[in-house]
Parts: sequence; structure tokens; C-alpha cells
Amino acid sequence: MDTVGLLDIIRRSKNAMSAFSQSLRISTNNSANMATTGYKALKQSFKTVFNDVVNEGFQGTGLTGELNPIQFGSGVTLGSISLDFAQGALGEGGALDCAVSGRGLFMVSPDGGSTIYYTRNGSFHVDTTGRYIVDGSGNMLMGDGGPLTASEATDLGWGPNGVLLSNYSLYKAGQEEAAQIGQITLADFTNVEGLTQYDGSLLKESVVSGTMTTGVPGDGSFGTVEAQSLEKSNVFYTGETIDAIEVQRAMSAVLSAIKIASDQISQVINKLLG
Repeated sequence: MDTVGLLDIIRRSKNAMSAFSQSLRISTNNSANMATTGYKALKQSFKTVFNDVVNEGFQGTGLTGELNPIQFGSGVTLGSISLDFAQGALGEGGALDCAVSGRGLFMVSPDGGSTIYYTRNGSFHVDTTGRYIVDGSGNMLMGDGGPLTASEATDLGWGPNGVLLSNYSLYKAGQEEAAQIGQITLADFTNVEGLTQYDGSLLKESVVSGTMTTGVPGDGSFGTVEAQSLEKSNVFYTGETIDAIEVQRAMSAVLSAIKIASDQISQVINKLLG
């Protein structure tokens, strides 16, 4: 028996099982965040490794025919993992909730601007001091002049393209002119898929996310900000389920190969031991 070949089967199978386990971990994480506002699904790809080519074959001559390459295929490993920034569906939100339709990310900060995180989760409210517009974790929403403040106003809402207005109810009813308090600033990156997940639906810059630009909603390539709306997770349940089933089938096939190879190796050992 070719024990070297059998050991190679186990080695390749081990790498394949590791790749498939990581893939299922990603699918599980995506499925768990189907209801998370602004969540962007992770997508992954596989790539081949350990290409085993015995010879390259030859073209053949008048006396001998051609011979195709002799090869035993390739192993597999997890290739790339990146964020899927496809637009999520928009649903109804509260008074100070908003959603980006198109490109762009909200900028939030835990310390007034020294540290910046990025998110598509537009669930905002006024903090307990009545001063700042914050997210669910208390991070301040950044605008054109820094953190957006409520200016002690109580009747707040979003006008077109992320403009924060006071006297909002009367303005919507056409009874009074609204006062503009500030405006949301959006950020974008040349490689937005290269951002890294930080905490909840927050994202951070990475070494591959590229150049960051900021701008006003609706200006240039930036998307618009939709008032009293929230962007839902972009996880596609059916797709995640199908992918997970395919990976599970592949794992079952690899486990069968491991068992066969292990049984054969055990037979060889038993024969050697007499």
C-alpha cells in the first residue's frame, strides 16, 4: 500500500476540514445577525493549495501519442474574507433614526472626535444630558462641526440629506419654519470592504481600507440620508442556508476519506507488527 499517499490524504483532509469549519463559523455569525440593524454580512471564498502535478505531460511525436499531465488535484483552504456592502432594505425607524441609501457611513465617536468609528446603523437619540445625538452605545454622531448637539431643543428631526432641525413637528405640519442645528457628515473609503468589524455594528479603518473621504449626504458619490428609517441587515437567509448545507456535505465527504485512509494505515501497521 502507498502509505505516503494515505498520509497525504489525511493531511489534505485536515486542511480542508479547517477551511470548512471556518466557513461555517462565518455563516453562523451572519445568520445570527440577520436582525442586527446596519449589519454587513461577511463573505468568503476558497482557494486551492498543494497542487500535486507528477508530470506536465508531452505533446507527442509521429511515433508516440500525446500524454496529458498526470496530477492528483489540489487541496483547499479559506481564501479571502471581506465585508459585503450591498444595500440592506430600509425599514421604519424612530424620530431620530436615519439610514444611508447608497454609499457612505455614519461617523460616531466615544470621545468627541479623537477616536472615530464607522457604521450603517442609524439608530440615534439624544443622550441623558440632553446635549448630544448618540447611538445605542453612547457614541456621539459626528456632523459638519464635530459632534452633533441638540442645542437644548426637544422637538428634533431630520430634514433632507441629514440636516438636524428643531421645531420639527410644526415644520412637518407646515405650521412653522424649522431651524437648522447641524448636518450629518458621511465617510467613505476607496476599499470599504477592507474595514474591520469592531463592536456590534461599528467598523474601524484597516491597512487595506484605503483613503477616507468625508462629505455631505447627497453630494457627489455619497448616498442620501433617509429620515425615520433604519437599514436592515443585508444577510440573505436562503443563500446562507444553501452555502452551509453545501459545506456540510463537503465535510461529510472529507470525513469519509479520512476514515478510509485511517483504516488502510491501521492495516499496514498491523501487518508490519505481525
